[in-house]
Amino acid sequence: MPVIKKTVLPLCIALMLMGCQAQTSVLPKSQKLSADKVAEIAATIERTYPKLSTEIRGQLLNTVVKSLDNMVFVEGGEFQMGDFGWPHNFDITNMCDWPCGMDPERMGPLSMGTDNKFVHPVKLSSYSFSKYQTTLGDFDLFLIAQGLPLFDLENREREDLKELIYAPNLPAPLQSWQEAKDYCGWLERLSGYPVDLPTEAQWEYAARNRGQYVMFATDNGSLDYGRNFPVSGKGERLTFAVDSLVPNPLGNLRTSFQMC
Repeated sequence: MPVIKKTVLPLCIALMLMGCQAQTSVLPKSQKLSADKVAEIAATIERTYPKLSTEIRGQLLNTVVKSLDNMVFVEGGEFQMGDFGWPHNFDITNMCDWPCGMDPERMGPLSMGTDNKFVHPVKLSSYSFSKYQTTLGDFDLFLIAQGLPLFDLENREREDLKELIYAPNLPAPLQSWQEAKDYCGWLERLSGYPVDLPTEAQWEYAARNRGQYVMFATDNGSLDYGRNFPVSGKGERLTFAVDSLVPNPLGNLRTSFQMC
């Protein structure tokens, strides 16, 4: 499975987030960061963007703190990475437990590509992985802070597209891998924590619930349309809010589908 899709801002990862819940009437509350750490991030934002309004700096602080709070700890370990195969006949709504009583040598491939066919052991250290994709609203703040134009601004007032594509809680579209890399680097500079795009191994390990043999990264390994996989009334795939579906076993990781 690829690390990044061109049309959707991928999930960023941060390593070993630590801290306690903050309680303050001025700074935003955090589930994982101390009040001192939140204040430190606020000071960094003020130093970095002294010309931005107090309101925008406050929104930036909320975005950074929320992004860190949304990190899910993934305990490291060793797993078999690659295309482990699946029986030819299967029901995507009621998947069997691999190897489904079948010799793996007789299974068909999971994917059409050739770069992930080789199954090999990979050992990973522990890391943290964002449970949500970056939203359009958060990515807009990143662009505003850099003095860059917002994505597709000329179409945002179209009534037929506002909620379908441009709602602030939808995944943020992007044009290049570098945009995603830059966003993660921006979070790193403001937060003081190492933040980056996941490696392909980290992505697959998290999607497969720490390396389990599952085809779909849902809560039960099967597709239940409208509950753990997005679908419209006509069966068409749609853009969906990042927090709209049930989580996989690691906790709301949206690694089985990346659509716009």
